[in-house]
Amino acid sequence: MPARRPEGDLPDHGTASAADGASASPEYASRELMAEHEEIRIRHEGTLYRLRRTSSGKLILTK
Repeated sequence: MPARRPEGDLPDHGTASAADGASASPEYASRELMAEHEEIRIRHEGTLYRLRRTSSGKLILTK
């Protein structure tokens, strides 16, 4: 099992490096997506989703 990368230690643009293997999925730190916002909206195939951070630091994705 590959070692987990610290949240702030990501390759540029959230893409996997060659060392991670060709089939590795991109990885993004939540703080890069959320910035200072408590909630962001993500549109996927015409449907709008809300990704929000709770007061305890967890993430919740809802339609």
